Amino acid sequence: LVVTAAQIAQSIKSSLPNPSLVLVPQPYYWWQSGIVNNALFTYGFVTGDKQFEDLAKNTLYNQATAANDFMMPDATGNDDQAWWALSALTAAENNVAVPAGSPTFLSMAQNVFNEQKGRWDESSCSGGMRFKINAGDVGYEYKSSIANGLFFQLAARLAKLTGDADAKAWAEKSYDWIASTGLIDTDFNVYDGTDAASGCVDLNHNQWSYNAGVFLYGAAVMASQTGDAKWADRTNGLLAAAQRNFVRDSALYEPICEDQGTCNNDQVSFKGILARWLGATAVERPDLK
Repeated sequence: LVVTAAQIAQSIKSSLPNPSLVLVPQPYYWWQSGIVNNALFTYGFVTGDKQFEDLAKNTLYNQATAANDFMMPDATGNDDQAWWALSALTAAENNVAVPAGSPTFLSMAQNVFNEQKGRWDESSCSGGMRFKINAGDVGYEYKSSIANGLFFQLAARLAKLTGDADAKAWAEKSYDWIASTGLIDTDFNVYDGTDAASGCVDLNHNQWSYNAGVFLYGAAVMASQTGDAKWADRTNGLLAAAQRNFVRDSALYEPICEDQGTCNNDQVSFKGILARWLGATAVERPDLK
């Protein structure tokens, strides 16, 4: 597996249009570059092979903007911005060296968290994050599980790393909101989102693997830092649902589109995201390996 991981990491680097930046080629998207950047950090921490660390680190600084919040032109959705925040947080959690005079990776993640707290929308559905940031954009009325799940995981991990009680409270609040809408049901199935314009009474019942993964790892982080049985139960339930819904013949699969061969350029990455967070959950909760 280590050899295969090294080959994949090198293949990713070879595919980059600009070899000095982890920005994946079209037709893939900027948010996926954030995931790949995170993956290269994780590869180094897991294997001890740090040859890609400077590349990933430099990419964070290149994409951070003057405000150090990753609000690049492609950050039209709360999820777009949050993927990059999680890459910065991964660097902070693993003590990646910060160049003299540069902002810390932790501060970048905190900047995004603080901005997104300000976008928590009480004007409809009693809370939740909208999919898109700007009113009028297609998807602005959609309260998506991925935008809310990334905010939840960001809050949970910041709380664990820093001891920030406010971040911990936001993790609790955001999960409770998702559960209250039915986007996570009593069997821990995670549905894709709901329409703010209709009061969030109708759910999009599509299930995508990355939605399961984002809440799974966030719940595991909350379980390990709080010792609260409810978070252990949620982690166990989300893991069982992920296995039930996205594993077939001992391999991950995407049931909505894989058999039909219709997975688009977003959806082809979802299984990899779930795999990443399954692995992270096993580290966070070794009893679940």
